[in-house]
Amino acid sequence: MSGSSALSAWLFLIALATITHRSAGQPQQLIACSQPDSFTVQITENENVVVYGTELLIRYNPRAGIHLFPGADAVNVVFDESSIEFKGYMSPEYPVALPFGSPERLSWNSSGIILGTGTLRKLSREDYIVRECRLFLPKNIKSSVNLPFAVKDEIANHALRCIDEYLCKELGLIETRKLEDINKDHRSASYADASYNVPQPDCIMSNNFDINEPINLAVKNIVAYIERNNHSKVVIPNVDESHELGPFGMKCYFQAINGTFEDLSTLERTGNAQVSSIGKVHVVILAFGLSTANFSYDYYKIKYGVMRLNGKVTGSIDGLALTLSVVIDYDKECPIMLEYIKVTKVGDIKIKMTGLGLINSVTSKILSWLTNMWRKNIVSLVEVNVKNAINKHLRDYICTEFISTHNETS
Repeated sequence: MSGSSALSAWLFLIALATITHRSAGQPQQLIACSQPDSFTVQITENENVVVYGTELLIRYNPRAGIHLFPGADAVNVVFDESSIEFKGYMSPEYPVALPFGSPERLSWNSSGIILGTGTLRKLSREDYIVRECRLFLPKNIKSSVNLPFAVKDEIANHALRCIDEYLCKELGLIETRKLEDINKDHRSASYADASYNVPQPDCIMSNNFDINEPINLAVKNIVAYIERNNHSKVVIPNVDESHELGPFGMKCYFQAINGTFEDLSTLERTGNAQVSSIGKVHVVILAFGLSTANFSYDYYKIKYGVMRLNGKVTGSIDGLALTLSVVIDYDKECPIMLEYIKVTKVGDIKIKMTGLGLINSVTSKILSWLTNMWRKNIVSLVEVNVKNAINKHLRDYICTEFISTHNETS
């Protein structure tokens, strides 16, 4: 994934806390999206429905806006006061009773702010245009009662294709003089009108957009960075531990070398993001997880009394849950910073060790001790490595590029 698209995702995250909603007053424009006569949706393993007689309408405020960032070609696109309305009929693909069954009328509506990302491209000395435009549906979505989830999802896909096809074209040309009028000394996102010479009215905060979409983009870029730099599998420290086992305080000594952990590239968002603000400081709380978490050591040895064991260790963890906090502070030199990351839940750990022989009371206690030990060690390991990956990505695509360019233009 390119540096510009990675930067775009992070800058979208920075803009989340400061995207503004402008007052009404501009007449809404109407677009009737072209739709297939009908489409089929699978709602269960053995059941399909047919959606037909469809109508998809987009009403939007033509005061399209672009949030610009000093020195960066990544932009955020904003369409205020928008609504997307879908109507049609739905019936089973193979109805049991024909022609007596009546079709079910359905409706779906998404309203609020349409946000998007893009890249600013220069066409000539006078004009710019937004390329690689990608838009997201407004957060406020309502639909018919008992409308199957699969049908809602398919309708949302049709709506996304329509706004990408039509609204991105509505941005039109952006004149150079408008870009040159931006206050470059302000570190937060600036606003420039696209195609329309409309003065900015008073602004109020709006939460009517889905923060999870740009979070998903940021996570996608982090995972791409992890894979690109071969950090999916990381080397973990050797182990040299001892523990008292048994009633007489006899110590068990355990050593393991050449260890690895994987797979950091399975990082994914697992919960809704939460945003809170105090003045210019905005805090975003995120929930993540690793769907795959395995570790291994090429060699281990155990000494317990006269018993000597050695072999190889492999382990798997049934999922890891993480919470992290990102702070956005425009008074800081680097506007976005990872505040903390914490493993909140560790799934069941299963360990396999060659060379143990038959499990008895002694080896069972050893396995129990090692499982608890790795539970603590893995928590620290994941926190450190995921934090390093995110911080490195932030330094490369925010602090280095964003700040250095800002200093050049200040």
